[in-house]
Order: sequence, then C-alpha cells, then structure tokens
Amino acid sequence: MDKMELTSRYLKSDGGEKMRIYERIKKYLDDNGIKQNEIAKRSNIPENTFSMILNGKRKLEADEALSILKALGVDANTIFNYE
Repeated sequence: MDKMELTSRYLKSDGGEKMRIYERIKKYLDDNGIKQNEIAKRSNIPENTFSMILNGKRKLEADEALSILKALGVDANTIFNYE
C-alpha cells in the first residue's frame, strides 16, 4: 500500500490514532445518539448499504459521503476533525 493510498483512507487524529472516515461517521452518530436508519433514509442510501459502509464492509463513495454530511447537517470538517 503506497503512501497516497494510506493518506486517502485514513485521517490521523491529534492523538496520533488513525481513523477511517466511516469510523468517524459511525462514532459521530453513536456519540450524538443519531440512529443509523434515520441518516440512511435522509441520505437516500439503503439501510443495508449504509450499515455495510459504517462497518467497513463496503467502500464509501464520495457522493455518498456528501449525502451523509448533508443528512447530518454538518460540513466535512466536522467529521474529518471528529475524534
């Protein structure tokens, strides 16, 4: 795996821990008591697909990420900087 690929797949937190974007989204939902099925519905992503994304079993596409951010009512920085 080259450096570019690692950079695009992980975001390094201030504490040095690397978290994938889907992990940050999942943590944000959990920490804020937001139900996955509600965000799946609002973002027009089938619930089973959304679940697979949040569990790392399916790749998160850019358009899906944008739909999730819009459904959450947050900008990308909120998730990218979320720990």
